[in-house]
Amino acid sequence: STHLGHSFPTRRSSDLVSWKNFRIFILFWILSSTALGIPYMTLSILYGGFQSGFFLAVIMMRYGLKGLLLIIGYTFPHYIIYIPVALLCLGSGYRLCRSMYYDNKMSRRGRAERIAKQMVFIVILGAALMVGGLLETYAGSFILKKILLLF
Repeated sequence: STHLGHSFPTRRSSDLVSWKNFRIFILFWILSSTALGIPYMTLSILYGGFQSGFFLAVIMMRYGLKGLLLIIGYTFPHYIIYIPVALLCLGSGYRLCRSMYYDNKMSRRGRAERIAKQMVFIVILGAALMVGGLLETYAGSFILKKILLLF
């Protein structure tokens, strides 16, 4: 875009979606490697449940059964990747945090080794998250545009 004759680069929507998802992902794994991991996961689950429930209720109250199409358009196809990634993150992050801080106290070196063992898995989940972001940006927006033509 331009402002007062100057040209400024703009971020594409795929960059924004991917960055938003990766910020949450990175914060999750940083906190999972600390004693704050399990409380953070608990609050994240509560917040996500409230947010999803509120979204579903508002859409259904406003549009009735037609709202199901909007919900599908908003969540498909990227949630096919996001939900398994989230569940795998929660499970492995919980086990990581619990094994390091709650079951038995580990030394700093032991914690570093435990985290290093998780890194390949974390990178794979990050790649899957990137694929989900691309699906959300391109395929999801295309599907949602088609569904919105019905309204």
